[in-house]
Amino acid sequence: PRSTPLYSSAASDVYKRQLLRSGQALYQPLERYRFLSAPYPPVSYLFFALFDLIQGAHVFWSARLVSGIAALGIAFLSTMIVRKTGSSWAIAIFAAALLLSVPPLQLWGTRIKPDVLALLFTCSGLFFGMHSLIQTAPSSQYIPNTTRTTSALGSQLSANGHPWFLGLAALAFTLAFYTKQTAVAGPLALGIALLAADWRDWRPDIVHRLYVWKFPFQWRTLAFAFSYLVLTLGSWLILDLITDGQYSLHVWWSGDRSQWWSFGLFRKIVELLGFWWPQMLLALLLSLIHISEPTRRTPI
Repeated sequence: PRSTPLYSSAASDVYKRQLLRSGQALYQPLERYRFLSAPYPPVSYLFFALFDLIQGAHVFWSARLVSGIAALGIAFLSTMIVRKTGSSWAIAIFAAALLLSVPPLQLWGTRIKPDVLALLFTCSGLFFGMHSLIQTAPSSQYIPNTTRTTSALGSQLSANGHPWFLGLAALAFTLAFYTKQTAVAGPLALGIALLAADWRDWRPDIVHRLYVWKFPFQWRTLAFAFSYLVLTLGSWLILDLITDGQYSLHVWWSGDRSQWWSFGLFRKIVELLGFWWPQMLLALLLSLIHISEPTRRTPI
């Protein structure tokens, strides 16, 4: 029996790492007799090529080390995220154990795939976003008295937060997107959380500098969305310019795209998510409980 079980793209992954290490282009023009499939963005390939410098037991060992380290990093960041919400260490560790117990994470954590590395960057973005959300939480410092000056309100709120954490979150989410192009749940989740927090603390009769004029969202939310779009779309444009359009061709259009959104594929994805349904339902329940709680407002 083989001691290093393979899957269909393992040999192709090794070839692409060798191309990068030899200085050749990864996204090459499609040719009939020299076909190169590079269906993922470049970040995972760069990490695998970098770790390829580490000599292991076999040719697949170093790239699998990337996935293994990423899985442990996900567990650590998950613990810190849950802990940041005010939960105990026991609950935080239990949440990480629940995540690591899911079979897909165990499988991809021992394979040469970009999924786990993309999830690590996503967790990093959520970790930075939690810092910004909690430290700038205006719900604990809301001033119901309209006789207070708006400048005083703005200075009090901005002094307690670190808006640059949102910049780090946008950078981490961009790295996740350029590790696997479907890794967009993180920025969507953080954006919705920012909008929800802004909406809960917005009052039309009070105007202060944290909010975009009289709109029910803050400048930080707008800055996060803008920075993420600039980083993502700007990097896409640069990659297409460097590769003469081959990046978009390989990542988005190579292969059979007629089956992208078929009902059969959708049903398959839903079935594969069966391991995650308990966690998703629990998260939905806790979110509904949190939304139904009255907002606490204490004077500064």
